[in-house]
Amino acid sequence: AYIRESFYNRYMNTESAVHRFHEDYFEAYKNAADSIEQAIRCAWDDNSELQEAYLGQLIGGAMGAICNYYYKTSTLSSIERKNKIRALCDDRQLRTAIEIYGAEKKSQWILDRKYNLLIAYARLANWKHGR
Repeated sequence: AYIRESFYNRYMNTESAVHRFHEDYFEAYKNAADSIEQAIRCAWDDNSELQEAYLGQLIGGAMGAICNYYYKTSTLSSIERKNKIRALCDDRQLRTAIEIYGAEKKSQWILDRKYNLLIAYARLANWKHGR
């Protein structure tokens, strides 16, 4: 016998590293991404599909960093938060990744330097996930 229903339990640990503020989030993400890019270049003959996947992860990491700056546990002032987003939007490696990989709407906001939309996105995403 079986039941035609799906069940899903999700436990949100608000004390986990995922839900804590990390001031150097984007910098750490970029360092890891650089290592991944180098590995793809060396071990997989610079495979274009893998490089594209890597670029997608870099862009996703940037969006995660923006949300991170607006976590409840953030120690940054509002000016520092906005400056972090400005620096992220000006990051040449990220801008190149978006130009090569193609931009979805939120990624395009980075290219267009739509700071207020990025801030609104971060606040909404964090509210949704209780961060």
